[in-house]
Amino acid sequence: MALHEGRATGRGVGVAQLTRQFLACETDLRAALGRRMGSHFPLDDVMQETWVRARRSGRRPPAAAVRPWLFKIAQHLALDEVRRRRPAAFTDALPEAVGDEWVRDRPAPEERVVRVGDEWLPVSVAAGLMESELDGLSETYRDGLIGHYLQTCPYARLAAREGASIQTVKSRMVRARRKLAARVRRRAERR
Repeated sequence: MALHEGRATGRGVGVAQLTRQFLACETDLRAALGRRMGSHFPLDDVMQETWVRARRSGRRPPAAAVRPWLFKIAQHLALDEVRRRRPAAFTDALPEAVGDEWVRDRPAPEERVVRVGDEWLPVSVAAGLMESELDGLSETYRDGLIGHYLQTCPYARLAAREGASIQTVKSRMVRARRKLAARVRRRAERR
């Protein structure tokens, strides 16, 4: 593919036409990336890398297929960025409970993120949402979640403490996780 006097020769588009089409769909591309990645990601970096990869590609599509091709490049780059920043486990970054106080002695790097509903949030933001929404749960649910997930208390010990069967505690935990997840999702959407 060669660019000769501003016209593309061969089957794919030339650099000038690629540039025009990229600029024409830049706003839509940025909006799509924003929806896909959330507001806590470097959209400008992904946009620039999309342009660089498209520009360097030796196999450019014909003019009619450039827009979907650019969106596909950006989609792959966004997915790579989200995967690179995703934490191994959400509970690893939650604050630890010590008595009645929350202690944040484990650093939660800003580049680590977790998905909350349809949005990717930094772990520190998600942990803050979770911490505030835990208070809105009933005492049974809140104590069970904190005891099991933050203080690593086994189900058997929680069951003995509550005077219930292990299966009852497990069922409560499922309901508590669902309620907490729903509350955190609603709170994240209102942000």
